[in-house]
Amino acid sequence: MKKEKFNLMESSKTSRGPFLQPLALAVVCFVFVSLLLTLAVMDFRALDKTLGSYVEKQGSDFIGTVQQATDYNLERMNNIQEWDLEGTASSSLEEQRPSLQESMVMEILQLAQRIDSETESGTLNHEELSALVSGQGLWDLILFDDRGGLKFNKEPVPGDVEKAVSLMIRDHEGLKLHLFENLNGSGSARFLALRRKDGKGFVVLVFDQQSFLFWRLKMALEMAVDSVGMPPNTDCLLIRDGEERTLFQSGSCQDVSIERNPLAGGAENEDVKVMRDGRGLLMMVERITLRDQAPLAAYLQLNTENLDRMIGKEKRWGLMSLGFMVSLVVLSMWFLYRNQNRHIAGLRHMEQRLQQAERLSAMGRLASGVAHEIRNPLNAISMACQRLKEENLQQLSGVIRNEIGRLNMIVEEFLGLSKERRLKLEKTDLAELVQQVGLLMKEEARARGIEIRTTGIETKLMMRLDGNRIKQALINMVKNAMDAIVASGTVTIGIHRKGKDMAVVTLSDTGTGLSEQDLDKIFNLDFTTKEQGLGLGLALSHEIIKAHGGEIRVQSTPGVGTTFLIMLPIKTGMN
Repeated sequence: MKKEKFNLMESSKTSRGPFLQPLALAVVCFVFVSLLLTLAVMDFRALDKTLGSYVEKQGSDFIGTVQQATDYNLERMNNIQEWDLEGTASSSLEEQRPSLQESMVMEILQLAQRIDSETESGTLNHEELSALVSGQGLWDLILFDDRGGLKFNKEPVPGDVEKAVSLMIRDHEGLKLHLFENLNGSGSARFLALRRKDGKGFVVLVFDQQSFLFWRLKMALEMAVDSVGMPPNTDCLLIRDGEERTLFQSGSCQDVSIERNPLAGGAENEDVKVMRDGRGLLMMVERITLRDQAPLAAYLQLNTENLDRMIGKEKRWGLMSLGFMVSLVVLSMWFLYRNQNRHIAGLRHMEQRLQQAERLSAMGRLASGVAHEIRNPLNAISMACQRLKEENLQQLSGVIRNEIGRLNMIVEEFLGLSKERRLKLEKTDLAELVQQVGLLMKEEARARGIEIRTTGIETKLMMRLDGNRIKQALINMVKNAMDAIVASGTVTIGIHRKGKDMAVVTLSDTGTGLSEQDLDKIFNLDFTTKEQGLGLGLALSHEIIKAHGGEIRVQSTPGVGTTFLIMLPIKTGMN
């Protein structure tokens, strides 16, 4: 009879590939990560721009406040000067006059003392003294010896200065002021005369009207900055007039690169961001416009190190959050892909089991028909044997009856495929059961040059099993293992406990092994590798193990051997 392959699942085939292919997952992840990166970059730029604008506004507001305070100070000085000319003033101006004049005198006196110290040490030569006169906005600088002789001057010496020095020599005075008095005649001048620290000469700073106004503006700016207060993140503040003379300087400004002059060519106010020594610096260049004064140029250099640190911290947190989100997305995609593949594998496994069950059912129906056809002649043979017995052919009839019994067992096995048998579960020692199988098969194996070994049977392993059915399944599998050994070899049967809920029977042989293609077919009724045989042994064993809620796993290497792992649940068996 030709064996047929049954495939009753063709109408319900499932997809052979995963729901989402790896390439599709990679594209989705790439698009999502790119979107997150784009949003993060936009947020970082917006944060940088916002904080930068805040610092720029802070600097611009500071310069504007200094401008207003300077206008106010100049207005007070103008009112005091009008009082000096007219001889009348309000009580508030009278109170303000000493502080304004004293501040200006102290600033000029400090300059004179510095010139005294540097000329005494030889630091300043004549060329440097001339440059100092221009840079400090003086009309002239005059140096006298202790007898009134000239040592340095650029302009003709005013008569008031010569007279004052003569009086200082005569009266041994250390300081002479003529700054705020009214000027009368061409020989009159504003000056401050200071006896040198060593007493060997005099330093005289001379002011004409223009230089005096320069110093008055300088004092107004200094008082304005002092009253307003420097921003906490200021590196340098430099204020110059149109002739690039310094009116105010605070901080280290010698390394400041001034690339744009807001007073040149009517340039508009401009902010310039530069870099120095690896630090972020914001250089603000603005025009200061005062009432009745020429425009001034203000260079405010703000240190953005704290700002950059704050932005860097926010960026790091943003990147960490982005990395966490990206990792979460990638992991989610991976779990989705893994679960889908597991689901597909489960569907395929179910399909295979359904196909196998359908084949078993079909073979059972086929076996039922064959068994009924065979049973009738067997009954006739049995009746004939009874007649032979009556004719004293007892020995012959015994042989015939034994053969008939064996054929009947085969028929019963066929019938067992066509109906569901109820298991007779009893408390059974699985170790003893394995030992019995080893003893039963030992003689047959020895005759074929095969050694039967048993392991793990020293300790009892009590379970509720149908002992006869499990023994039948194990015998079938041992016979199958022996058939796989060509000449001589070993069949090993062992048991061990896996966790609390599972018992494992291991059956290994040193036979020819199975190819990868045959592994998927070994439990099919229509599959056998033997020249003679129906191929029912493994299929029946598989059905018995399944009936106990277990499963059989197979590992095989061609030319080395095969190992069967029979997994039997203890919990299910003990209920």
